[in-house]
Amino acid sequence: MKDSNVHADRFGQVWQHFQNGFRPLAYDPERVAGFDDRKTSLTLSIPISQTEIIHKIREISAKLQGLDGIYLMPEEYYHVTVKWLGFFTDRKEKDYDIEADTLDLIIEQAESVIREVPSFEICLKRLNGLGSFVVCEVNDNGAIARLQGRFHQDATDIPIYPLEGEEWLPHLSLASIKSQKSISQLQHRIRQFRDVELGTVQVNEIHLSRAILQQPFPTCTTIHTFQLAN
Repeated sequence: MKDSNVHADRFGQVWQHFQNGFRPLAYDPERVAGFDDRKTSLTLSIPISQTEIIHKIREISAKLQGLDGIYLMPEEYYHVTVKWLGFFTDRKEKDYDIEADTLDLIIEQAESVIREVPSFEICLKRLNGLGSFVVCEVNDNGAIARLQGRFHQDATDIPIYPLEGEEWLPHLSLASIKSQKSISQLQHRIRQFRDVELGTVQVNEIHLSRAILQQPFPTCTTIHTFQLAN
């Protein structure tokens, strides 16, 4: 994979904001802002569990350890979101609510799309501050946006949200920001090792994950695995 990131310009804008005037909303693991206290979130994601990458994340985490209001994400949570689906509910009341029958249809339609998509690489390199998180930028050469586009075109039961396609910035969340007490120290430390390269992942499968929103962090479970074309 080429070193240049197709998302570089937008990540550069995010970095400038992170370094100048960054005042994120506090991360609350028990709820997602604006979603009426829904608790069970469904996401298509790429799990990150490679030993060498985990080791490098631990080195980064050690440098963030002890900053007031900065909480390190648990290793089992590491993933790159491909598409957020919505919230699993018994009864649909909002556009983002997904009932059991609809989830079955989503799995069927996602399977038909993903099995035709060739496997691809993602490169995890360079730290940033995005929303309420410390993240590692992901270079996917636009693969995730193209996959989201296929969902939009061919999977009518999969919801469409505004921040998708070219608007989506793929990333790996490493830590959450639960208060602004240590923002200046956080900015300084991230500057010191911003250009870290975690590694490259060959993506051969995508997971459908269920996250229960709770303290201190959501608990994630894979409920289905989709294989890409090889």
